[in-house]
Amino acid sequence: MNRKNITHQIVRIGMSSALLAFVSVSALRSETVTLPALAETVLHANAAIDSAQAGTDEAESAAAMYRASYLPGASISGAYTHGNNPGYAFGTLLGQERFEMGDFMLDKLNRPSSVSNLKGVAGFQVQLLNFQRGKQVQSAQSGVRAAQENQQIVRQQLLAQTIDAFYSLLLAKKQSAILQERIKESEDELKDAARLKEQGLVLGSDYYLARAILGQFKQQLVQAQSQVRSGSAALNILMSRSEQSALDISGSLELPRPSMPDISELSGGLSRHPSLKNLQHFSESAESAAKAESRANWPVLNGFTQLEGNGYHLNSGGWNYLAGVK
Repeated sequence: MNRKNITHQIVRIGMSSALLAFVSVSALRSETVTLPALAETVLHANAAIDSAQAGTDEAESAAAMYRASYLPGASISGAYTHGNNPGYAFGTLLGQERFEMGDFMLDKLNRPSSVSNLKGVAGFQVQLLNFQRGKQVQSAQSGVRAAQENQQIVRQQLLAQTIDAFYSLLLAKKQSAILQERIKESEDELKDAARLKEQGLVLGSDYYLARAILGQFKQQLVQAQSQVRSGSAALNILMSRSEQSALDISGSLELPRPSMPDISELSGGLSRHPSLKNLQHFSESAESAAKAESRANWPVLNGFTQLEGNGYHLNSGGWNYLAGVK
């Protein structure tokens, strides 16, 4: 089974909550786990997945904002005011439909009595024409697709790192076990050689050569054990755990020789690779954004209407409206 098949096998793993619970952090600490279980945990726990998802959410929010510009908008507001400012008093009496001939007297115009006003405004607006809007929506939608492909890139990178770290750790543990056995055998042989040397049956040079070989085995064992610790730390980090957490894995290094890939299949796979699709969507987004920006000085047409009520209490007063295009 080659790495491509291994990756496909991992991707096909179900995302069920039962399996996720099986490979939870507590389970990983106490049970021997396989590559699919490790990959499942990495794809759920690694912070890079959350970061990529946040990028997609941000892109989708931007797209939703631009799509919302096609929808009409409404607003409502209210206020209570009391005062004797001449301009305010004059306009308020007109709005309340209480203006009388006597209010034109200079004394009342310059020094009006205090007036209270309860004002309510309801508005409705819709964008009738905007030459930028279509390209802005296209740019945002391409941005969403680019972000989604980026999520796939992150998933594939994490899977590749997990596979690499898993087999590196498996190989290091196998090397360590073989070296420990070989060292034990060499130590036993060296004891026998020391006795023969004392009896003059083995040359001193042969004895010291055996000691040198044993020293090389011990040095290689230190290196293998170091690789075991670094491999365990790499897998723990991928799972967002402490690098010193206990981890026991199981798997086989005996994989069949991979067959030669079909050229047409290989080229088709490359054309569907998320990295290329991400760049394509990103390019489309940038192109649409540039076209939208080139139309920044084109006219924008908005329709609006507004209903306003003014009164000195809730059951009396005047109503007026505005409507138009700007």
